Amino acid sequence: MKRMAILAVIILSLSIFTFGGVYIGGGIMKLLGNSSDMQGIYFEGRITVGKGLSLDLVGVLPQQSEEDEYSVVNLLTYLNVDVPISKMEIYGGFSPLWSFYNGVFLEEYFKKYGYIHGGVALTLKPVRLYAEIATIISYQTLSFEGVPGVSVGAQIGF
Repeated sequence: MKRMAILAVIILSLSIFTFGGVYIGGGIMKLLGNSSDMQGIYFEGRITVGKGLSLDLVGVLPQQSEEDEYSVVNLLTYLNVDVPISKMEIYGGFSPLWSFYNGVFLEEYFKKYGYIHGGVALTLKPVRLYAEIATIISYQTLSFEGVPGVSVGAQIGF
């Protein structure tokens, strides 16, 4: 885990100095499942660094009702490949799943699951708008797990 954190810092630094651009913002995510427990809208905060090779840090906060006695927060550290087309970019990336249940890091989820995502972004300086689809994957069986989600959002660039 320590190696992964060091690698993320190195990639983040290289992205900033080589490709420039930092965008901060947020959006909403909707799961595409049919079951009633998957109908909520989730809020996400997002930091995107770089162009060409970029790093996204995404925090997803689940919707909760008053009777819920637990809190789950997922952090995603996507490493992306971006293909710029004029003011748009098409991107795709991978992130391990950093999941926290009532503030406790779930190491078994980190070792077993990750996320892949793909999307498009439109950059109208200084605003960046994005839309993407993401799904969870299992490392052990190399298969898609769970239900895909669609995210849309806006960021401000520096």
